[in-house]
Amino acid sequence: MDPQTITAPIVLSFAGHDGPFGAFAVKRLVATGLVEKLGNMRTLDMRSAEDYIVNQTREVFPGLITGGMELSELDGASRMGATFGAM
Repeated sequence: MDPQTITAPIVLSFAGHDGPFGAFAVKRLVATGLVEKLGNMRTLDMRSAEDYIVNQTREVFPGLITGGMELSELDGASRMGATFGAM
């Protein structure tokens, strides 16, 4: 299969659920050496995670804004809850 590309000035990546496509953007940054390592998502803690994610959502690499569970994977923050109330 030929690779497919998307050209965009900014990409928002928020999907960090477990599985082959989970946290794909930050895992790719590590694989290409653009980020040293992942912090690895911690266990569920809705009280701390939702405030953390809202306050730390940011541009992690030029043109890539990361939040949600993908940011939890990158920063090693607690996993978010089922309600996603802060998002």
